[in-house]
Amino acid sequence: MTTAPTRARSTSTSATVRPGRKVRVGVDATRQVKVTNVGSADLKITNASTSAPFSNTSTFPIGNALAIESDAANGPVSVALTGTGVEPAIDVGVSTIDFGLQRVGLTSQTRTVILTNTGTSALTVSAVGVSPPFVVTSQTSFVIQPSEAAPVDLTFTPTAEGVVTGSLTITHDAAGTSATVMITGTGTVAEIDASPTMLAFGEIRVNTSSPSQPLTVRNLGLAPLAITSLTAPTGFVISGQLPISVLPNAAVTFEVTFTPTTSGVIADTISIVTAAGTAGVTLTATAVASALTADLTTLELGDVRIGEASAARTVVVTNTTSAAISIGSATTSDPQFVLDPPPPRTAIAAGETATFAMRFVPTIAGAATGQIDLVLADETAIELTVVVSGRGLDLTPSCSDSV
Repeated sequence: MTTAPTRARSTSTSATVRPGRKVRVGVDATRQVKVTNVGSADLKITNASTSAPFSNTSTFPIGNALAIESDAANGPVSVALTGTGVEPAIDVGVSTIDFGLQRVGLTSQTRTVILTNTGTSALTVSAVGVSPPFVVTSQTSFVIQPSEAAPVDLTFTPTAEGVVTGSLTITHDAAGTSATVMITGTGTVAEIDASPTMLAFGEIRVNTSSPSQPLTVRNLGLAPLAITSLTAPTGFVISGQLPISVLPNAAVTFEVTFTPTTSGVIADTISIVTAAGTAGVTLTATAVASALTADLTTLELGDVRIGEASAARTVVVTNTTSAAISIGSATTSDPQFVLDPPPPRTAIAAGETATFAMRFVPTIAGAATGQIDLVLADETAIELTVVVSGRGLDLTPSCSDSV
């Protein structure tokens, strides 16, 4: 009697890829399955397969089974396989950046591009590059974890007037090609036009003010022009709003007057200081010593009843020049102050004097102040000013009812 050989029996360990294990898409991960022959004869494995390759390209969790075929009595053995394919993904957030108008030679404010990793594994940014005159001011290589973000900072420093285009290139290990952001900006030059280019004040008497002259500053550039200050030599006064921003093709006007305190020839410059640079306007003037001086430049004529006249106060004027001069006019700013007598219209020889007198004839009660302006013959500028004051008194008796 022949005994049939004992058939091998086989089993396998319960082996799986660890639940939740993540493997980068496109990268192979290897795990071993151990098969143990628990029978009494040799075990022949004839095939081991899955229904689909586990080296898939999906980023979603997958499941499969390893079928191990052999000549064992218990037949094919199945081992469950699980795993998750992961990969990074990049979101740049914007496709273009426009820096707008920027002054040539000056650096713009920082603009920021936010890079976000919307994938399931770490995103490596190996390089961030940009074409000049745009500059990356932040780090250019870094790693972004899933669901996190990192900034890329840019500035723009134009070197010439006009539109500039460029691109920001981000090299990364996510799927697809490098990410690109288009960049534009416009370099501008603030062109300053000052008109007139020269202010000529001619001869101005010391301690008198010239008529004002306009100075117009126009912005011929493409960007707003910030005027921060106008500086002038001693004796010149500039009126107008400062600082001020002048829009393209717009203008602002200032008024300039000259009030010298000492005699001499002036040849100097007004400096127009702007954010884009400094422009200049030429100044010329001659400050001449006063031809007339007075022994009194202020007169207090006291308290005077309305309708009456104060006592006359005499003012002595002296010709300080080397030639004869004549007083062309003498005017009062308040008719309550009366010239009595007025200055003579005859010539005053060099070094000689002339006199005139003032009276106060009030017409209303209260304090009054005025001035007497003397102008030389054939001239228009005030040569000498005398300040006068007084107070009108109302002494009219008041009436009241009596019983």
